[in-house]
This record gives sequence, structure tokens and C-alpha cells, in this order.
Amino acid sequence: RAPEYNFPETAQGLHLMRLIEDVSQTFPQRNIAVSFACDDTLFLVEPYQLLVYRLLKELLANVYKHSDGNQAWITLIQENSMIELHISDNGSAHADSLISADKGKHKGIASAAEQVNHMEGTMQISDNAPQGICIHIRIPMKGKGSYQYFVS
Repeated sequence: RAPEYNFPETAQGLHLMRLIEDVSQTFPQRNIAVSFACDDTLFLVEPYQLLVYRLLKELLANVYKHSDGNQAWITLIQENSMIELHISDNGSAHADSLISADKGKHKGIASAAEQVNHMEGTMQISDNAPQGICIHIRIPMKGKGSYQYFVS
């Protein structure tokens, strides 16, 4: 299925839409409808633009690799110096299975959590109603000092 978008035609928006399409095309055997919504005022500066790109790529790839669902929803919000990224699916897995999973086997989730933590953000994993998993990331945007904590 082709991804659905609700996003302004900004350079960042087009860049993220291409990323979602690229991830989707990497898994041609999977038929997942991806819905992507974002504020039309979104403008991320570095290092946040790169961090969101990396997080979105890793977490969406995990949906394709590990979810047995057929839908995924991505929402990206920037408001009051806070970035919020939500990625959820309608698979049959439960949050506790991901939270208690071996970090050595799920390096992508562990790496995402580490990067979010370095930026003084939070990453919560919960069940998505009525089924599936939801990952909610909140990252405060800071001034010039933010680069010193960025994991490259």
C-alpha cells in the first residue's frame, strides 16, 4: 500500500516522506499502510532534524520487521520547544514484550532510547488500543549546547 501523508510541501516534509517510502520499499513483501501526519508549521533545526530522521527510520523499519499488523501511524509534532514523535501499529505484540526484550537482540530500540536520553528526552513504549504497540518520544529543543550531547 502507498503511504498516506498529511504534511506541508516543505523540504523537510518531502525529505521525511521520501524516507517513509524508502523504508516501505525495502520491505516489498510486507503490505503495511503507513499514515503520516505532521503540523504544517514544523521546522526542525540540526541536530534535531537528523535525530528525528534516524528515529523515524529505525522505528518504522522495526514495524516492517517485527509487527504482524497491516497499519502504522506516525505523528510528528513540534510545539513550545518540544518535539513529539509517535509511531504505532496494529500488530498483535504487546508493549511488555518489547520493554522486556533482550537489548542485545533489539539494538535499534536500545540505540534510539540512548539517543533520546542523550538529548534529555523520553521514550515510552505502551500498548496501542485496541492492539499493537505505540512508541511515544518527547525531545526538548535546546539552544547551542544541544550538539554536545548528540550521538553521531
